[in-house]
Amino acid sequence: MSAPTSLWCYCSYAVKWNAGKVYSALSLSIIFEEKEVKRGPGFWKFNNSLLTDKDYTELISQNIPEFVSKYREVTDKGLLWEMIKMEIRAATILFSKRKARQKRDEEKKSY
Repeated sequence: MSAPTSLWCYCSYAVKWNAGKVYSALSLSIIFEEKEVKRGPGFWKFNNSLLTDKDYTELISQNIPEFVSKYREVTDKGLLWEMIKMEIRAATILFSKRKARQKRDEEKKSY
C-alpha cells in the first residue's frame, strides 16, 4: 500500500517596471508537484464530511464571532486569519473526538 499523496503548488512572480510607462511587465510561474504526505502528530487534514453535519456547522458558525473578538487587537489580517484557522482547527478536533467517542459508545451498547 502506497503512502497518500497531495498536490502542492509553488508560485513565484517578477515585475519589470518601465520608467515613464503606464504599464509594467509581469512574469508568473506556477509549478504543480505531487508529494508524498507524511502523516503524524504534526499533520492535520480537515474532514470535509463535517460540513454536512448540522451540529458541526452550527458550532463553527456560533464560534467564529468569538474567535474574531478574541483576536480583535491583531491588526495584521494574515495573522488574524491564521489565528482564526487555529481556533477552528482546535474546535474541529474536539468535535470530531467527541463524535467518535459517542459512536463507539453506541456501538458498545448494541453488542
